[in-house]
Amino acid sequence: YLAYPNEEKVIGSRSAFTALHAAMLRKQVWAVGELLLRAKKATSRLVAMVPQAEERDEEDGTQISPPGIILYSLPFEDDIRTIDEGNGDTANETLVNKAVELIRHQQMRGVDWGASFENPALTDFWNYIESIAIDIPLQQSENALDVDPDAILANARAQIKDLEMSLPEDEVKTTTRKRKAPTVDDSGVNWRELYDTDGVKGCSMATLKKYLGSVGEKVSGKKDELVERVKNSIVERIAAGTMPGGDNTGDADNAAATAANDVEAQDEEEV
Repeated sequence: YLAYPNEEKVIGSRSAFTALHAAMLRKQVWAVGELLLRAKKATSRLVAMVPQAEERDEEDGTQISPPGIILYSLPFEDDIRTIDEGNGDTANETLVNKAVELIRHQQMRGVDWGASFENPALTDFWNYIESIAIDIPLQQSENALDVDPDAILANARAQIKDLEMSLPEDEVKTTTRKRKAPTVDDSGVNWRELYDTDGVKGCSMATLKKYLGSVGEKVSGKKDELVERVKNSIVERIAAGTMPGGDNTGDADNAAATAANDVEAQDEEEV
């Protein structure tokens, strides 16, 4: 905001403002004040009041910047964040120089902004107004600001490659899912025998969870999901020869056959 006196609304404001402005410039100081914005809902904020001297062009005397006091909104305490040291990497001088070299090869020389080409958004807008006003077909304008990848590569292919080769390799962070430590299965169930007799689905959810917890498997889900998870675990343990409660000779084939029969029986029930 630029603050300046308004003699029509506050009589004597010009003299007070001029004295304050001159004193701040002379002493080279700035002040802290309160800004009250009178809108639909009045709000108050602390602002820094910085004096600005009048600046005029040396040749023709035209005013470049008016005299006044610039008001800068000061942040609230919650707006200020502390940055921990070492938070993030800083580009080294070599990398900065290569980036600067790339930018230099992307500059548009001999271009007068606002004169060398038209604003495509304004051009489309006025073409639309013209088509509505005099009932003519809408003209599609060419956008001179469209990015031309071939032109960019022609000007800075070497610089892009050079910068790319200088960038550090990305660190790939891998996250490993920690499995819960197995719990003790104190249900007293002979799971091998229960599986052979197709009695797993008759167990309560609490009993199923005790087995799943003892082998480090997930214990969440509906009962059908728990039963299927228990059966799959038993099949894997039989195939690996680590399932207690029976002879493991030839158990892999038997487990696979039993699993196939379970799927077939489930399909028949669904039909």
